[in-house]
Amino acid sequence: IQGRVLSYFANTAGKAGGLLPAGAPAQAAIPLNEPEREEYPACNTLLLGTVLADKLALDFGGGDLNGGRGDVIGVVCKPHPLHPGQTLVALFHDLKEPQGEADENKKGFVFAVVDVARKKIHRLYRDTIEEDASTRIGDYSLRIDTARYNLAPGVRALGVRMNIGYSPRCAEGGESNYLTLFVEEGKRLKPILKNQPMSSWSIIEGSNNCGYGETDFTVDNVEFSLAVSDTSTQGWRDLDLVAHHRIEKVRAASDTPIEQQATKQAVGKFRANGKKLWLDTQPARARPTP
Repeated sequence: IQGRVLSYFANTAGKAGGLLPAGAPAQAAIPLNEPEREEYPACNTLLLGTVLADKLALDFGGGDLNGGRGDVIGVVCKPHPLHPGQTLVALFHDLKEPQGEADENKKGFVFAVVDVARKKIHRLYRDTIEEDASTRIGDYSLRIDTARYNLAPGVRALGVRMNIGYSPRCAEGGESNYLTLFVEEGKRLKPILKNQPMSSWSIIEGSNNCGYGETDFTVDNVEFSLAVSDTSTQGWRDLDLVAHHRIEKVRAASDTPIEQQATKQAVGKFRANGKKLWLDTQPARARPTP
């Protein structure tokens, strides 16, 4: 209940959005080396608006603007993994042109840590995302990643994944599932790894000829995973990046796989450098024997 408004929300699982069983946790912590389930928890957008609307200068909906959604395009929420009572919120929103019309080429992004009950914003991050031929932003483009990115004692990174990659019909490859990792510093959320693609695909043999070809071709589908390493750099644990390849030979006539092969490859380590992460793809050098 908020003023004269009685609203509701529910945690849903999967794209179809089935309700969770009574008493089930909203979402359990997931090891880094296991893929996170695709979940799109519904947020009480109107209630979030009472916390964020003034600070962000956004309309959180309820009126006639954009069919009742206001400026918000898509929003996801998740309990903070370390602080009960705090909520992680990620959202995309429209940006306005000077004339007041929505910018068709840019969207706003917000990641925040809030206490809804106390109407308090603990930390806030804002950015602008440009849409182009390879980028599309929709209602279900966001996911909050709370895997155990434990970089150091008292330092746990929080992740946001953006499934905004778009491949035109005649593309020979593409990428998506962009991961940004944040650490909490005082009253701000600081990105330490930004827009790292965690999935990609490419035609490595032949061509699909925009879907009209008659020759078989081969596609390399790659899903990347992160794992906390047993090595450290500048006081932070490294993160191992591993590529999981699913190579498919596709029959052009039916556009169906006729051969599949799965392989795994260590790509490198994300290491700390000035409180950010960079990808080191060089193999570790053996230390000389004393």
